[in-house]
Amino acid sequence: MVTSALADPSSGAPFWLVADEAEVVAIAYVEPERMTDGTWNIQLIAVSPESQRGGIGRRLLADVEEHLCQRGARVVLVETSGTEDFDFVRAFYASSGFTEEARIREFYAAGVDKITYRKSLS
Repeated sequence: MVTSALADPSSGAPFWLVADEAEVVAIAYVEPERMTDGTWNIQLIAVSPESQRGGIGRRLLADVEEHLCQRGARVVLVETSGTEDFDFVRAFYASSGFTEEARIREFYAAGVDKITYRKSLS
């Protein structure tokens, strides 16, 4: 399924990318936003704690963006929590060229905002 989704650049199918160094160390899941023209969502991007801060997440994100550009994507979105323990996640996206686009206060729970980041790929 992954091979066929990545093989067809015109496909609107969601896809997974996995960084494997003898074992899975990072994973990303991306899918198109319904009823849009060229907007995609990063639903998941994660690096194992032992492999963090080694550049794997940045390389994985670059691969995701490359595949999205091949599919004609214009915009990529990602959502994260506004809590202090997600500061490093928000810093990662900001340093990767994403900007905060929206904040929904108390979305996940009382006092826990949802923050949406956006990046133009065109």
